[in-house]
Amino acid sequence: MERTVTLQHPGCIYEGTIMHELIHALGFYHEQSRPDRDSYIRVNYSNIQTGSIIIFAFLNNSIHFDFVIGMEYNFDKYNNSIVNIQNTSYDYGSVMHYSAYAFSSNGYPTIIPLQANVTIGQRITMSSIDIQEIRMFYNCSSTGSTFPPTTTPRSFISLSFILKISFCFVFYS
Repeated sequence: MERTVTLQHPGCIYEGTIMHELIHALGFYHEQSRPDRDSYIRVNYSNIQTGSIIIFAFLNNSIHFDFVIGMEYNFDKYNNSIVNIQNTSYDYGSVMHYSAYAFSSNGYPTIIPLQANVTIGQRITMSSIDIQEIRMFYNCSSTGSTFPPTTTPRSFISLSFILKISFCFVFYS
C-alpha cells in the first residue's frame, strides 16, 4: 500500500501536525471517528463549516463553478468494520483528536467533551494510547528500543522521528 502525505507551508510544518498526518498514512482515523465516540463527545453539526457552490465565472458561453467542500466529513463516525479501536479507551489527549473549535463556522464549539476538565486537540506529541495503538496494530513489541530526545530545533522535521515510526521505535518526549 502506498500513501502520500502532503504538508502545506505555512500551516502544517509543526511536529504535532506532522505526527497527525503520518499516523493517518499508517492507517488511523481521527479519534472522534470511533464507533463509541458518542459516549465521550458531542458533535455540534450546526457549528461546522458547510460546503457551498459559488458561481465562479462565465467562460466560452458556459458557467464555471467553484465548489467549496464542507468540513462535515471530518466528523464522520465509523463502525467497527472501519475503525479498529483495539480495546483501548477513548483518548481525549490523542494527537489524532480535533480541538473543540475545529472547523467552526461561527466561533462556537464543534466538539464538546462529555467528561469535565479535559483538553482535546493537542498537536504536541503522541499520547501513550496513540503509541500503544500503533504498536498493537503493527505487532510491535511494547518493550522495544526507545531513543533519547533529539537536539534538533523544533522548527525542523526530524527524519529520525519518521524512521522510528517506520520501525516501531517510538520515543516519549
